[in-house]
Amino acid sequence: MKKRLVIALAVSFACLMAGACVPIPNIAIDGPYKGKVVELETGEPIEGAVVAGNWSLEYFGGRKECFKETVTDKNGEFVLPTVICISPFLFRGEFGHPLVIVFKPGYLGYPPLDLKNSPFTGDEFTDKHSYNVIRLGKATNPGERDATLMDLYYFPFANKAEFKEQLPLFFELKRQEEEYLEKLDREGKRYINIYKERPAGIPPITH
Repeated sequence: MKKRLVIALAVSFACLMAGACVPIPNIAIDGPYKGKVVELETGEPIEGAVVAGNWSLEYFGGRKECFKETVTDKNGEFVLPTVICISPFLFRGEFGHPLVIVFKPGYLGYPPLDLKNSPFTGDEFTDKHSYNVIRLGKATNPGERDATLMDLYYFPFANKAEFKEQLPLFFELKRQEEEYLEKLDREGKRYINIYKERPAGIPPITH
């Protein structure tokens, strides 16, 4: 298991020999995270799903947000790269494991819409495992696709331009799904069977 390395300096300023004081940044390092995304019902790998992470590094006076993303290969496997998050001043809080979303149009995303009623019933994506396997159920109707898109974790971006700059892969897939749903909306088909019953799911495999 890759262990998180957090470097938090105890002193926020260093005085140079000339007498000038400059801020010393705090550096936090986490990752990489490896895993696989598969279909809930069949266990088949899902290629082209985006896996995106958001890390928060708190410091006195603010918070630094850091992001990484990747896509799954033909085997459904991914490596979410190591993140190096740097804050300008003294670190003041825990640098936890990332908030992660997994998404591909046509599937129910991760995190699940409702942990109690979702096909995904296992543990959350976590740094306690060296390899996370996330199982995504297929969306069976437009209503489920719409609900999934609305309920995905929204990263703290000021605007779409910042979103696109930080997570271009996730931005593009989300844009594609929005365009698809807008087309259904014009056809009056967007909100169909949104509360359809689904069978209980299979927990993710963790090693």
